[in-house]
Amino acid sequence: MSIEEITVFVTLYIAIRHYSRHTHALPQQRAIDARGEHIGIIGLYGVLAFLLTLAVKPVLVLPADVNSDNVQTVATRQAEDTAGSGIFVILGNTSKIVLFCVLLILCKRAYDRWRSGFFIFCAIVVVLVNVYFNISITRIRMIFAAVIGLYFLSLLFKRIPKTAYILAAIICIVGFINISLFKFSYALNGTNNIQLMTATMTAQFQDYFAGPRLVGQMIDMHSTYHRQINLSTFFNDFLGSVPFVSNYVDQTNRINYYFNSYNNINNSTLIAPVLGTGYDYFPAFPFFFTIMFEFFVIKFDSLMISTSKISYRYLYAYMGFCCAMCMGYSTQNIFAVFASTFIPLLALLKINDWIILRFANTTYNPVRILNSSKV
Repeated sequence: MSIEEITVFVTLYIAIRHYSRHTHALPQQRAIDARGEHIGIIGLYGVLAFLLTLAVKPVLVLPADVNSDNVQTVATRQAEDTAGSGIFVILGNTSKIVLFCVLLILCKRAYDRWRSGFFIFCAIVVVLVNVYFNISITRIRMIFAAVIGLYFLSLLFKRIPKTAYILAAIICIVGFINISLFKFSYALNGTNNIQLMTATMTAQFQDYFAGPRLVGQMIDMHSTYHRQINLSTFFNDFLGSVPFVSNYVDQTNRINYYFNSYNNINNSTLIAPVLGTGYDYFPAFPFFFTIMFEFFVIKFDSLMISTSKISYRYLYAYMGFCCAMCMGYSTQNIFAVFASTFIPLLALLKINDWIILRFANTTYNPVRILNSSKV
């Protein structure tokens, strides 16, 4: 784990030097150009995809119900709703991001035109609603929405009331406590004892950041299951997170499954850390996945600050955030985001650009204004 820390710093240094090599300095952040970003295609997609998912698989787009007394019922229903719903996983993940970006673009355009604080207020509401709609059993999704949303507010409007930060913090704190009470209800004996919940979460704190206990367990697990771990396991680990394809993958032949079996857990609630997964596949060099994801952090950051489009910038920021969490995530967590969110959304944005360029009127006659050049 100490060597992993060193490789992280070396990787970040090399990646920064690589992406700043041509300019001899870190890339300057490009200004946002909301007026030049076309939203017709992606806006239509966002509305239709959201409504379709809402009608068929509402659990994929609505905030999770974490206040139910019957924890097993909630967990079972969520598992049933998401099983085999590959297309709706993609539609649900991408539609919320698209709608958020479109609404931010509209708020920014209106603000640039009218310079009214009302549109800043509207943008704040959009961010807070997005945070609320990202409340799920996975707490980090809500935190992602809050952090990235506040970042975009400060980027677009410069003057953001402190109230926005306070409200976002309140939503996150309340949501975090509710979700934690739900997740640790097995130890709370049906009560909402926040003190007991905090004690339970503290005892598991290192599990959230792949602490020494989890890495040690992964090393020991390798000695137990090394005969079952093979090339099929490697492909299953990645293909098992891809919508549609996952239905035909042996989910019992994946690292996370073996890790939970090692801990005598019937479901996949424990996350196999990236370093341990690297050790299972590459014992001589277990830092492979860590290096790859940390390099992507700088790559996505470079892409983010070099684009003037809100939609692309949000997508790159989101993926950079996910990759930056690699030491607390697993390979299949991050790859699932790539497969169900990043790749489909990037394809959608490229199609949107292509349609605009393809059907735009590219023929024009320059005119001369007084003694100026032709425009």
